[in-house]
Amino acid sequence: MKVLVLSDIHYPNCNIDEIKNIIEGEKPDKIVLLGDIANCKDCYNIIISIIKNYSNEIEIICGDNEKKFNINCYKYLIIDKILIYHGDNINLISEFFTKIIAKIFYKISRSLLKEIVSFLVKSNRYTIVIGHSHLLGKSRLFNVYFAGTLCKKHYFLERGYIVIKDGKIFIKKIG
Repeated sequence: MKVLVLSDIHYPNCNIDEIKNIIEGEKPDKIVLLGDIANCKDCYNIIISIIKNYSNEIEIICGDNEKKFNINCYKYLIIDKILIYHGDNINLISEFFTKIIAKIFYKISRSLLKEIVSFLVKSNRYTIVIGHSHLLGKSRLFNVYFAGTLCKKHYFLERGYIVIKDGKIFIKKIG
């Protein structure tokens, strides 16, 4: 089975044609939307209806925006011993403080920021795919993958997505 994981789309702050091309190119059996799909309730319905044109099997994981708009979604999914969740619940003291720390580490060292987040979410039971941070890549120390973003307006823009095929994880960078 091939699973396409799209994280932090933040519709309408994305290129919808790019998303369509990704889905058409990857031809997934399932699409997992890894939170923060849209920036408003009406926008949420629009992006979901567009994506439904390309796949009958869509799973939605709650991000902070889905919680804000009271969208029905999963807290996490487990596929092939891979735990997939948004990660908005990982905050150091507060969301505001965490964003300041993240901005500082992002400028100093993206790889160090990835290791700090990986340490906070690491698991001995599962490989983890996480969104929210807009980081894209894999921890060097832990079995944690970052799902990137398809958003075009954000202070972190590591644009890309994740493909899971036969229990293996592939990182797809855009641009």
